[in-house]
Amino acid sequence: MADAYLNKHPTTSIKYAKKARQLGKQLQYMPGYLRSFNHVGIAYIVLSEYDKAIAELLKGLKLADSVRLDSLQGLLHLNIGLIYSKLQKPKEALKHYQTGLMHSLAVKHIKNAIVSYNNIGYTHIAEKRYAKAYLPLFEGLKLAITTQDVKSQGLIYSNLAMIYYHQKNYKQAEQTFIKSIELSKKAKDSFSILGTYVDFIQFYLDTKQTKPVPQHLKDALHLAKVVGSKNFEANFYELHTQYYKTKGDFEKALRYKEQAIGLKDSVFSMKKNKQIARLKANYKHEAEKLILKQEVALEKKARQTQKTISVIALIGFTAIIIVALLLYRINQKRRKTNQQLAVQKQEAEKQRDVIKEKTLEIQAAYHTLQEVNKELEQTQAEIAAHRDTLQSKNKELSWYRYRIGKSIEAAKLIQTAILPDSTSLRDYFNEYFVLYKPKDVVSGDFYWVDQQQGQTILIVADCTGHGVPGAFMSMVANTLLDNIIKVDKVLDPVGILDLLHKKIKKVLRQEDTRNNSGMDVAVLVLEPQATGSVAVVFSGAKRPLFYIRQGHQEIEELRGTRRAIGGIQPKNREFEKKTLLLPRGSLLYVGSDGLTDQNDKERTKFGKKRLKNLLQTNAHLLLAQQHEAINKELLQHMQGVEQRDDILWMGIKV
Repeated sequence: MADAYLNKHPTTSIKYAKKARQLGKQLQYMPGYLRSFNHVGIAYIVLSEYDKAIAELLKGLKLADSVRLDSLQGLLHLNIGLIYSKLQKPKEALKHYQTGLMHSLAVKHIKNAIVSYNNIGYTHIAEKRYAKAYLPLFEGLKLAITTQDVKSQGLIYSNLAMIYYHQKNYKQAEQTFIKSIELSKKAKDSFSILGTYVDFIQFYLDTKQTKPVPQHLKDALHLAKVVGSKNFEANFYELHTQYYKTKGDFEKALRYKEQAIGLKDSVFSMKKNKQIARLKANYKHEAEKLILKQEVALEKKARQTQKTISVIALIGFTAIIIVALLLYRINQKRRKTNQQLAVQKQEAEKQRDVIKEKTLEIQAAYHTLQEVNKELEQTQAEIAAHRDTLQSKNKELSWYRYRIGKSIEAAKLIQTAILPDSTSLRDYFNEYFVLYKPKDVVSGDFYWVDQQQGQTILIVADCTGHGVPGAFMSMVANTLLDNIIKVDKVLDPVGILDLLHKKIKKVLRQEDTRNNSGMDVAVLVLEPQATGSVAVVFSGAKRPLFYIRQGHQEIEELRGTRRAIGGIQPKNREFEKKTLLLPRGSLLYVGSDGLTDQNDKERTKFGKKRLKNLLQTNAHLLLAQQHEAINKELLQHMQGVEQRDDILWMGIKV
């Protein structure tokens, strides 16, 4: 029952697995008792609740270790490794895959052993350790061929094809991809076919072998629609977009991009609907608690009112008793002496007046009490009406929040599509890193790269503001740069900055509106020289260039002009152009001020000096490792503090 409900309703699967655990414990049936921990752990993986999944699997593993149940130990280690892979912790994942493999081989559980070999190989590929990936994949392939496990053969061949591709053995990669798809078709494993198609078509596009792409895209898209996989369907629309961009058919590329965004939006909406259902349940519970709290408060107020009435009634009763006692004493005295009758009569009249006053006071208090009760009833009605209004407003706010969030997520997809992706950047630079951290969902920082007439132009910009306003400015600037460089063919850094400044002022009508929005920009033009060195021409609008020459350790800096793009700027301050001739292998760094201006708990900024020291200290590392070092240092600095601005820094090796 737990297996049957696993993918369709994982929470129900957990219920049945725990019932099985109880029965296994009662019957002292250890294998059944221990397997329940694996079932519950897998269900939590499906729910993406990885902390609960690891807790269940580790508890099951501890018990399995104590009774030395190798078959279950191997399976538990395998599933724990999968979680660490999803959490992007490859070292922990490998450790559990290898331990699981050892247990699976010990009890000759070939299926688990094949999966372990394949996962070990895939983890090495993800970490770019291609040589280490060969051995486990071939060991798994031998077992899969021996046991005629066609499905596993297809998966392993797909991973081998990725190794050949990354090692630039393109012919072997193509043949192995084809072999993988044939085996997966034979095993009727639709999802493995789709996953292989994604890598196979991307391989053709990356190697510029576009002739086979249309037929493969047609077959893959048809299969994705048959199995109903929206995620794969969106992936193939993205690949259509790439294909038509290479053909220069931007109209079709845009149409397929819109279809991909629409599908991703649809998947996003389904996930959000589930979250909204949970939020509604939580909200209903909180509303009931609020109503109960209000009712308790009203009841308490009513008890206080009742207590007030009792006190007033007691005062009245006491007053009556006092009057009665006074009358009795008057009668007694009148019997004793007639001489004091007149005096006593006067005193009695006085006392009667007092009693009347007290009675009137009691009546007035009673009327006041009635008015208070009416006010309480009116207040209660107003509270109920206010509660209903509040509930309505909360629903309305939730709807607006959902729509705004959805719109911003769509804007993020559009902005991400405009930025150069990793494939494009690899065409321009052999080695690079991009540290890109928007403060909000979308960013006012962006980078732009292109090649014209044998020169590579790299531009990094920091637009005024962040979030949606900054993103709009980045879109405007990106479009203007396309026009200036690709259409007008302006390749001089100073010319680019001057023309960008004029176009920003014109597009935003800044002379009329007094709008002062703009951006800080760094422009690099790189041109290889016949001598083997690289000429770097730099011009900056309030942004510097850091660089480290090949064979040197110290970091150097070229300062930008103290003038921004857009808005009102000093008329007598012209942009400056600076030229460097650098040996190949030199490092260049440009970025926005969001990193250096980020403060910590003590309001101390990260600072330019600290950044330069960090770059200089880690210059001997690969640029990908430098990216990790900068990101780690930034996160430690920001602990407990909100990010104050968009952050963008790029490093390239010339």
